[in-house]
Amino acid sequence: MPVINAGSTYKLKYRIENKSGHQAKNIDLSLNLMDESKTPLVFENYYDMDRYISGINGNDSEEVVFDVKIGNLAPEGIHPLKLRMQYENAFGNQFTSEETVYIRVANNNRSPIITVESINVKKSGAASDVITLELKLKNLGNLRADDVKVTLGGLRTDGYSLHNTTDVRYIDLIYGNGTTTVSYDLLTPGSGAAGSNELTVSLEYTDSAGNKYSEQNRIFIPAGEGGGTRPNITIEQVSAPREAVGTGREFTVSFNLKNNGDSAARNVLVTMSADGVIVNRSVNPVYIGEIGGGRSEKVTYTLFVSDDAASKNYPILLNVEYEDATGKKSTATQYIGVLVENDAGKTVPRIIIDNYTIDPFPVNAGDEFSLKMSFLNTNKTVDVSNIKVTVLSEDGTFTPTESGNTFYIESIPRTRNVERELVLQAKPDAEQKSYMLTVNFEYEDEKGNPYTSKESISVRVIQSPRLVTSDISMMTDTFVGQPVSVYLDFYNMGKSTLYNLMVSVEGDFEGQGLSYYVGNFEPGRTDYFDATFIPMNPGMQKGAILFAFEDANGKTTEIRKEFEINVMEMMMPEPSFDDPGMFPGVDMPGMPGMDGGSPKVSIWIYIGIGAAVVIAAVVAVVILRKRAIRRKELSLDD
Repeated sequence: MPVINAGSTYKLKYRIENKSGHQAKNIDLSLNLMDESKTPLVFENYYDMDRYISGINGNDSEEVVFDVKIGNLAPEGIHPLKLRMQYENAFGNQFTSEETVYIRVANNNRSPIITVESINVKKSGAASDVITLELKLKNLGNLRADDVKVTLGGLRTDGYSLHNTTDVRYIDLIYGNGTTTVSYDLLTPGSGAAGSNELTVSLEYTDSAGNKYSEQNRIFIPAGEGGGTRPNITIEQVSAPREAVGTGREFTVSFNLKNNGDSAARNVLVTMSADGVIVNRSVNPVYIGEIGGGRSEKVTYTLFVSDDAASKNYPILLNVEYEDATGKKSTATQYIGVLVENDAGKTVPRIIIDNYTIDPFPVNAGDEFSLKMSFLNTNKTVDVSNIKVTVLSEDGTFTPTESGNTFYIESIPRTRNVERELVLQAKPDAEQKSYMLTVNFEYEDEKGNPYTSKESISVRVIQSPRLVTSDISMMTDTFVGQPVSVYLDFYNMGKSTLYNLMVSVEGDFEGQGLSYYVGNFEPGRTDYFDATFIPMNPGMQKGAILFAFEDANGKTTEIRKEFEINVMEMMMPEPSFDDPGMFPGVDMPGMPGMDGGSPKVSIWIYIGIGAAVVIAAVVAVVILRKRAIRRKELSLDD
């Protein structure tokens, strides 16, 4: 009995004998399993199991050869085959005979099993608040996985969300024992995430026979990294089983705790947690008194898979708690997994969003924008039709303007895509952040079987700043060295906060208190700016009140309110004692060396100018004091 390995080719040779004394001619031979319906499961070339011999003389024989290709998924065991022969004698009479032959199939192949082997998080070049998440996928089976769909789940608006991409990746195939990498650009949470952030990775794929498989893995993204002279523990050199672990068997997980900081990590507590069917046979938690700066400690766990464990990928979470010299606590976490075989299923046609564009991007609150989407039928053999697409904004941030939120597509052929465009408008009072749009699909295959699926799109919304000011209140003429008071009100009439608002006076002036730091200026808030400056040069002097602030993205904006002031030279001639108004009735002779006939200015004019300067200074002090009292009252009202 021949023994044939699955996936190999073999020559089955049979000798056909004519035991009669008459010639047999036009001999048709066919080879099939006894249960002919299962022939395609064993023979890949089942369509080539017919042979022909023109004739065999009496008491003679001929050898017939069947080249068989055993399928990769052929079931193991002994398979009976039916060798059927039809022939005729010299007179044209028809005869039929059958023989039963046997082969043994040995199958050491393992079905495709896709799992997340490792993750890598790094900064993205797309934006300062974007990271790139890389997922390394491994096929633990030795048979090829086809039509692999990777879906990233656990995304939310107050956590990690997608940046300019969808949550689905599609891979044509992953060879047996092969690896591939997919990546996602993610927006980090606006206020930073605490601890680890859990996401899910769903995997759907088929084998060469069209059988369907599915997996779901959990991953954890560390929220931050340590630095400086403080202790910073990371989990490195993780060793875990790469092959599937059977039930009732032990396995080990080991890793190094590396302190990348300069100071010691104290009271280190390592805790391992897993599903109840993964039983820990080691000390847990593990306590380490201290790990010095730059030093490492190895930790090993012995685990056991119970007999009632289901066939899937089980996550194992390693959590490390430690303290610095001041007693401040920190944590480090790492996710690993152990795989168990899963059941097979059948493939289904899928529709995904393989590309989309938003114009303009980012979207201004209150404005319309165009959303253009490309829908791809990922199946290689099945067309889809009667497609209903519904675009939903769960929180009502976006509404369609030129049509409804549902549209119809008659059909999408296999491996082809169709584009559609939708015009939406963002709410005027939408907060500045990323929002999720949900796209629901309802469709049918060629046999009318209904299917549904769902995808998500991330849309970034921003608010335009709107700072409004009153007219500048100040005198238009003055003298060199004379203080000048300037005043104006300003209002935040936009929907977003103006961050780090600073108001200052620009120009060729001197003085104190020429700038005012407002800080964060909330929507609807009102304030004012007043200052006193001293022009030092005569002529028409130009200046400006400068407003400088940042938006939520850190972009700096400057607004200037310009003004002009005419600065005159203050003339101070020598007083004349010849002025008859100085001493009425007294004749003052001219001073020696001076012309007695020269015209003289009355000293009372200079006394008046000096008094005016003193009065202006007093008035400026009183105004500044009243405004300070007013600002204090406004602060108390707030």
